[in-house]
Amino acid sequence: MELITDPNLIFLDEPTTGLDSFTATAVMESLGDLARKENRTVISTIHQPNTDIFDMFDRLVLLAKGKIIYFNKADLAVDYFSALGYVCPSLSNPCDYFMTMMSKESIEMDHEEEGQVGLHGLDHAKIELEY
Repeated sequence: MELITDPNLIFLDEPTTGLDSFTATAVMESLGDLARKENRTVISTIHQPNTDIFDMFDRLVLLAKGKIIYFNKADLAVDYFSALGYVCPSLSNPCDYFMTMMSKESIEMDHEEEGQVGLHGLDHAKIELEY
């Protein structure tokens, strides 16, 4: 319904929830086409995208306990975390690995002393943005 107004910026909260993998991928392909062909910005929250959907992302923001632990090009995320010692197993969906890693980091944060900033092991990580 909202697309009828021809917006330049589109925010979506879990647009693939409840959809089978094929339909979820088709929805994300359509949104990607809309963004590229009609010069729109599409921002979406997706908690566990399949690998095909992850590969469609241009930029990726990962949050753990309300803190940004990654904000950059999606295709750089695996190498970024590998350089920090968080190596994604080969043949794994990077998003599944990130979700597991963020859950573990969140648990570790709960046990850190109050007053420390950032995530255990990621508090001094450098975030580089390229435009």
